Amino acid sequence: MLKLRCVAVAQLKVAVLKKLISSFLPSLECVFVHVKYLFIGKKVPQTTRACSCVSLLGEIFIRAFILMGLLLAQSVSYGPVLAANASSNYSQSGPSGGVVIGSFANEANARRASSLAFTALANRGVNADLQIMPSANNGQALFRVIALPQADASSRRLLSTLRDNGYASAWHMNDVPNVGIVPAAPEQPTAVALNEQSQQAFATPVSANTSINSGEESTRKLPQLLNTGAGEQTVYGTEAGVDLNKLAMATFVDAEIGVEIDGKIDESVWQDIAYFDNMRVSIPDIGTPGKYATKMRMFATEKGMYISADMEQPQDTLVPRMSRRDDFIDRDVFGVTLDVSGEAKIGYWFFIALGDSQSDGKVLPERRYQRDWDGPWVGKSAVTENGWSIEMFLPWSMMSMPATAGARDIGFAASRIISHANERYQWPGYGVTSARFVSALNKIEVQGVQPRAQMAMIPFIAATSDQVYNESDVRVGADLSWKPSPKVQLSATVNPDFGAVEADDVVLNLTASETFFPEKRLFFLEGSEIFNVMPRDDFSALYRIALNEDYATTSRRVYLNDFVPVPVSLLNTRRIGGTANQVGIPAGLTPERGQRDVPTDLLGAAKVTGTNGSFRYGALTAVEDDVSWLARNNANEPVKISDDGREFAVARLSYQLAGKAKKSVGYMGTFTSGSLYDAEIHSVDGHYTSSDGRLIADGQVIMSDRDEVSGYGALFDVLYASKPNLRHKFELDIMDDQINFNDLGFLRRNDYVKGRYVMLYNKQNLTEKLTNFRSAFSVQQQYNLEQGQVTDSAVLWRTSVVLPGRNTLRTGIGFLPERYEDIDSRGNGAYRVDAGGWFEMLVATDANKMFSYSAGITAQQEHLGDVTYGASAGVTIRPLDVLSMDFDLRYKKRNDWLVYQGNRDFASFDGDEWQPSFDLNWFIAPGHQLRWNMQWAGVRAEDTGFYTIPVGDGDLQAGVRTQTDYDFNLGVFTTQLRYRWEIAPLTDFYLVYNRGNALRSGDETDVTDLFSDSIQDPVIDSVVAKLRYRFGN
Repeated sequence: MLKLRCVAVAQLKVAVLKKLISSFLPSLECVFVHVKYLFIGKKVPQTTRACSCVSLLGEIFIRAFILMGLLLAQSVSYGPVLAANASSNYSQSGPSGGVVIGSFANEANARRASSLAFTALANRGVNADLQIMPSANNGQALFRVIALPQADASSRRLLSTLRDNGYASAWHMNDVPNVGIVPAAPEQPTAVALNEQSQQAFATPVSANTSINSGEESTRKLPQLLNTGAGEQTVYGTEAGVDLNKLAMATFVDAEIGVEIDGKIDESVWQDIAYFDNMRVSIPDIGTPGKYATKMRMFATEKGMYISADMEQPQDTLVPRMSRRDDFIDRDVFGVTLDVSGEAKIGYWFFIALGDSQSDGKVLPERRYQRDWDGPWVGKSAVTENGWSIEMFLPWSMMSMPATAGARDIGFAASRIISHANERYQWPGYGVTSARFVSALNKIEVQGVQPRAQMAMIPFIAATSDQVYNESDVRVGADLSWKPSPKVQLSATVNPDFGAVEADDVVLNLTASETFFPEKRLFFLEGSEIFNVMPRDDFSALYRIALNEDYATTSRRVYLNDFVPVPVSLLNTRRIGGTANQVGIPAGLTPERGQRDVPTDLLGAAKVTGTNGSFRYGALTAVEDDVSWLARNNANEPVKISDDGREFAVARLSYQLAGKAKKSVGYMGTFTSGSLYDAEIHSVDGHYTSSDGRLIADGQVIMSDRDEVSGYGALFDVLYASKPNLRHKFELDIMDDQINFNDLGFLRRNDYVKGRYVMLYNKQNLTEKLTNFRSAFSVQQQYNLEQGQVTDSAVLWRTSVVLPGRNTLRTGIGFLPERYEDIDSRGNGAYRVDAGGWFEMLVATDANKMFSYSAGITAQQEHLGDVTYGASAGVTIRPLDVLSMDFDLRYKKRNDWLVYQGNRDFASFDGDEWQPSFDLNWFIAPGHQLRWNMQWAGVRAEDTGFYTIPVGDGDLQAGVRTQTDYDFNLGVFTTQLRYRWEIAPLTDFYLVYNRGNALRSGDETDVTDLFSDSIQDPVIDSVVAKLRYRFGN
């Protein structure tokens, strides 16, 4: 019957899914009519008008299906999976044997538990006999409660039924002696109605150490009596000498639990569940049990996982602070990491801070954390008499969970930050320097949980007023997501608008090397891990290796930034919808100032990701709108330059090889089509991780074909942990002079071979007063292939240490041997640079205080031999938990600073560089945030010399000036005032003001005038209002 019921449920889901699809396909206009009438509370009228966006969306999806069609053909729906699971669960026949529910030291308690179980089973239409059998354990007499199936039923089926309904610790006994005492069954058992608490008690695993007070006669009080304290667990392995635990989790029916996620653990269901308090101190890495108790409880339903934590802590030490999503600041935090597949391929982490600020993301093996992903989960916190508490609900549908017959193992870790003690607890309790994390989580066994189909639609409407060009625009579009099975997920965005996205940091860059900016658009962030081929795809991972940072929130968060490598990646989604690079400019026309930097509008994009057995795959496609630039002709008359937008496609496939060690191979290809040329890239990659996680090796071979010019390259990385606190990183890059994948990827330069070694060392207690010492020592050497010149050479040593009083000192020192600079001349030769050095020091104070400060100094030798000096200062002010302000100022005194002037010529300058910034975050009310960010970079530079690169390269020589002086002033300004109302997860209203400018002039001026001019003559001056609303499960 259960198999037929599962099939019927599956058929019902298919019918509902068809109905959902048909309802989502109407035009976006229809969707917004529904939203309008939803707000005013009236019945929605019939709407039949079609929308052209549907055809565009179909075209985009067709592109994705062409790329990955063969793989999608093998995906399956949920109905057959459920039916197959039901069949496999109940295919074992034979009435022999029984199911042990629990053992009790008191016979009356055993009778009470057996009566409750009998009633609960009867109410669910399951006929079974309950027996109490005398037993013993270590000389102690016990009374074992056993459920026996009817003659025509299977004991294995009964076991599965019990486990599916919460008796996770129930177990099968093959031969049951006929010596039991049969307890009296209630009269008319099928007519008995369970009260709410009895239902919850039925869903509670009854274990051998359960103790029930026989003096209590009320069944309604039984759930409280069933609270056995600490939960049972076993040890299945170790990591860094710390036990890894396995435990069972109860499964309930979601409609019956009645939990309101408000942070208050006051629902009766929580009282029925055993808690776990296994936290150990992982930062600092001392491994001792946490001083404060952390009682975690968790259970599953068919919809998701519920987690609560009751955390002991003196109230006068609590640190509640609010922040933007995914911001890590000094405060009290609780979080969990889940690997719902149990395959150690990817984890999802969720953190809730005291004050309800959320953070979430993904983590790839073993600690490649990403903050890019945002999930529709709910978490709340509350202050209690003994400390504080949290509740979380994590829907299964937002995570990639494969279908599994029977029980599944879920990887699980929990952590807690105690701000005032400057400690982080974790379970499992190993430190952050252990070789493994994703593959060394605790295991939770759960029954009755299967992946859930997901469909979501997020329509939006955005209105923009551009004051620079006196234009107004209204955009209507939508993001769509559909996961019909665990094997495939489809996402699309139609006519997207990114005007409400947070602004990039201001960077002053006058070199030929491109600045890397991270992706911030939600559509391109979700599911991006499938396209992360190498560790060097991820800027945060590069930063962590270069500095050996643990990103502790002890002190004000300022870090060393010089000489940090940039990503090398085939996919840099910032290219999609970025500045146009394939625009034909007719002779005699000059684009207006700022036009080359204007982002290109997207018509739409689609993405397909998923798994199929040992295969993982992904495909991405995007289409830009036509480009239209404002320009001037030779008569200074306004004209327009128009050209076709670009089209992009990406395909990724990887295969995981079997074995204890993790081995995989993969392919990735990208394609860009533009009005001037096409570019396609192909690569093959391989990866290896030893079973103990101490050795990780990655390699990638790349071929590019850009405008019919072919190039080749390769990347190799090895990370080896010789000790828990000592790691070694080896890198090798080889790129020929023709390789170029910058149309859709990121490669700062070609024509080079580079080797790099990094030694990462940390020691928790350097001395009695100096703690958390971290060090990164690196050596690198780079040659250009065409000339064999050394173009990059450095020996660098960076350290950080926590001083008394929660202050942090960071230092960096480096030796830069003689080398050649061959990039800044833009292909016009290379000049020799004498050996030099670099030094930087930063001090940051306790971030737990209302005022926290930072200060730093830096010095670096310029290419002509003189030294540039710098200083920085900053303060963070938190007068209220809902209000924070950051002020920072950086200054550099430039001496003999070389700046390119064209052809083979350079000019040297003495200059003053100022970079002030301000950031305000105010949480006006729950769900309402106001942020104001302002950044400016200004330079006043005076000409001190003029040089040229000699033919054949070598030392710079005096050049021939074409003008009297090359003095210049440069100002780059951006500000954003951003109000956000978070109505619900992924449902928001934004009101954003953007203003920006990039101004360069040769007129003499002072710093204040330069700042004023940057503000007064903007190239960006716009107001954006945007509403998005998420529909779906």
